[in-house]
Amino acid sequence: IDAAEEITLLVDSSKFSAQAVHRIVAMNQIDRIITDDGISDQDRDMLINDGVDLIVVAAQTGDARGVAA
Repeated sequence: IDAAEEITLLVDSSKFSAQAVHRIVAMNQIDRIITDDGISDQDRDMLINDGVDLIVVAAQTGDARGVAA
């Protein structure tokens, strides 16, 4: 992480409401977060206000091969 030019996290929106046991990186080190559209407005606003480039994508149902249920 210390050698990275940018840090991008891919995070399921449910993780924003969970309390972490370990912290790997401080929020001020994160450049970009990609998450699904289940993120709360409060979490979305917090990340944007912290200067994080937030990318929200539509959640998709189905299995790992992308086959809709």
